[in-house]
Amino acid sequence: MSSEIEKAAVSASNNADEIEAQVEELIQFRDIASGTDTGRLTYITKPISEMLRDVGINVIPDREVNMRQLFEANQNALALRFRNPSSGFGLTGSTSDRDVMFLQSIGPNLANTPDANWAVGTILIAKQRRKALLEREKANYLFENNTLKGWGSTKSEIVKATPFFLPDEEVMLSRITGAQPPSGDIPSSALRMGVTPEIWGHMSETQRGLFRND
Repeated sequence: MSSEIEKAAVSASNNADEIEAQVEELIQFRDIASGTDTGRLTYITKPISEMLRDVGINVIPDREVNMRQLFEANQNALALRFRNPSSGFGLTGSTSDRDVMFLQSIGPNLANTPDANWAVGTILIAKQRRKALLEREKANYLFENNTLKGWGSTKSEIVKATPFFLPDEEVMLSRITGAQPPSGDIPSSALRMGVTPEIWGHMSETQRGLFRND
């Protein structure tokens, strides 16, 4: 293995470690933000502030903030980003068509409630969890193949095979927002035609095949 490839693999592995640590912190923040104690303050570390900045929430690191109020103040802006998760939410190439559709359906149904704060926190957690997964798999790919050639195809397969949300998260998000996860992977061609989860769920396999073969 060349020194450059080894350096890239170690860097990806270290990135995964850091992002996974962010996920653990975010889980605590989500629980606080969805609680009833509106006056509770939470210490914001630099990694968490950088992650929040990626989705348009600007906070000063090494300060204490009210996470519930912070989430509520930014829900409208986040809802807009959820409508275009590939670019507006920084998930280009990291989500399947099915996950994109589900995220798009969540945004319009958010409200300033503790439950909605839980939903926002869960989406942020899923975003970082996906980043950590891809960094970890990228490191493994480099160690095993000594090159990034072919990584794009492997990454696409991982994205399609790994749901963005955990099963219990999907259930809770559906209960909170009324958004229903699509049944199966909705092709990009169907998304462009405005096919919703409800429409896709009622289509026959023959009808779905028209989009899959497009």
